[in-house]
Amino acid sequence: MRIHTLCFVAALCAGALLLNAWAKPFTSDLNLATPRPGVPPVPLQFTVADLLKHALDRNGQHWPRPAYEAAVEAVTEVAQRRGFPPALILSLIQEESRFQLDAVSPAGALGLTQVLPSTAAVVAQWEGLNPPSRADLFDPGLNIRLGFSFLSYLQDRYGSRETALAVYNGGPEILRLMEGGELPLASYRQAIREGETNYARWLKSPALLEPGRDPSP
Repeated sequence: MRIHTLCFVAALCAGALLLNAWAKPFTSDLNLATPRPGVPPVPLQFTVADLLKHALDRNGQHWPRPAYEAAVEAVTEVAQRRGFPPALILSLIQEESRFQLDAVSPAGALGLTQVLPSTAAVVAQWEGLNPPSRADLFDPGLNIRLGFSFLSYLQDRYGSRETALAVYNGGPEILRLMEGGELPLASYRQAIREGETNYARWLKSPALLEPGRDPSP
């Protein structure tokens, strides 16, 4: 009788443990925006990789693995070198190209960050690089580096990120449309801010992506 009772109690305990594990939401330390007490901080590159997977899924894009890895490396480098949060970087890319690697605007801007070839040639010179060809600007790593080098220059020149974003999207002539000190392209700048907030929020409470889902084919 005692053996039967012990077995019954053990079975109840095992069932409770399984139920507790099943009831907890799936989370990954890679998805945490900030470290928890006693938990080592997540390397920035892991956070960027997680964010980019979410961004591609959200925009219905499936990239080849080399393009994905090049973009992760470039976003990480830009965040560390330029001080732009990864959430802002991905938000700008989302607004400019919806993460389409081969995006081309009516004005001839190319790639993820929609850089004009003439602008890219100047920025490449600043960076000590050869002038990129049209095909080069569809490389996600180079495109991201050149685009955010230009945004960093605009931020330094105009003294604020908001002005830099307006000029990035509309060109310097857009500032002539200022009325009463109000910057133009308010909807674009608002979309960038909202996108940045959404990506940052997702890091704190990650969506349940399909298990095993990979953005590359």
